[in-house]
Amino acid sequence: RRVLFRSGLGGNTRAITTTAEFKRFIPTYHKRNTIGVHFVGAFVTGYGGIEPPPFERWYAGGETSIRGFDVQTISPITFIPIASSSTISYTDPRQLDSAGNPRVVSLTVPTLGYTITFPGGDTEGIMNLEYRIPIVGSYFSMDFFLDSGTVGVFRRNQLELNETGFEALQQAFPTSTLTRNLTFAPHSNFGMRTSTGVEFVINLPIVHAPFRIYWAYNVQRYQNLIVAPQGDYYLSDALKNSLPPGVLDTQILPQLNHIAANPAQFNYVDPLHTVRFTVSRTF
Repeated sequence: RRVLFRSGLGGNTRAITTTAEFKRFIPTYHKRNTIGVHFVGAFVTGYGGIEPPPFERWYAGGETSIRGFDVQTISPITFIPIASSSTISYTDPRQLDSAGNPRVVSLTVPTLGYTITFPGGDTEGIMNLEYRIPIVGSYFSMDFFLDSGTVGVFRRNQLELNETGFEALQQAFPTSTLTRNLTFAPHSNFGMRTSTGVEFVINLPIVHAPFRIYWAYNVQRYQNLIVAPQGDYYLSDALKNSLPPGVLDTQILPQLNHIAANPAQFNYVDPLHTVRFTVSRTF
């Protein structure tokens, strides 16, 4: 049995990380086979008004945590507002071409959209359970495993927009409703992942490294259509007054409303099963 508690400062930033790890191996079946239990819990927080950066937050997935998922792909999913611009075209009845038809004129309108991001969590909990069966001494074994865990954001006030960037967005879009706190995709914060399967392990006596190949089936996985919040735009009074009568309502606003009503989206689906070769042990 081994229980470890670790705490310390993270990198060069004002972040405190705390990790608790528990391991236990229980002989069974005439002390030939072994049941292995492993649990790790971790938490990171900032202090002094500084939030932990993404590279010091927690991500899960891969052969050292939850085997059926890709490395560091288990994370909450959030949306970050970004300023961009859209080119809108309209026909100006005040300007005619050589044939007497209204000219097509373009204008650039500031637009507000949202990008989808994976910021990691400030809290994670992972459990691994194995039933190890030796086949050839200590050199070749077969393991049945069950991995389960979650990653999420507990302190939501430490996952928010930079103050300077937020003020710039407010100035660029004064009529929009903005908040510094990031919103989460449905069920992505502390969404559970569970994987089970079998692995074969070869311990080479010369290199003293465990080579293994495993097959994992993901019992609990995340699959959802991720749709960002609806966007927005800003038209100044000066721009509105410069337009020909009726053009704003009949040509420009329909285009802008269409852009705002069709935000970024993608279909996020965790893999159903995984086969992987690696040189390591989960625990």
